[in-house]
Amino acid sequence: MIPIGIFCVWLLENAGVIGAIASTVLGVGGLAIVAPWFFRWYFICLGLIFGRKRMALLKEDQVSSRLKCLQGGSPFP
Repeated sequence: MIPIGIFCVWLLENAGVIGAIASTVLGVGGLAIVAPWFFRWYFICLGLIFGRKRMALLKEDQVSSRLKCLQGGSPFP
């Protein structure tokens, strides 16, 4: 993320309005990519705070199956 941030700052300082538009597009695009991952974990944590374990248990099963595949288990989760 640091190189992308440096590039955005460079765009803002040296490219004027076009740089600001490009920096905004890069920022919104980055948020669109990161937001689903972030909010998935956010809702899991929020559910655990209020005593709901279903989403956390499903995510635990997914992570466990992926780890098993990486350790040489079955090729398909």
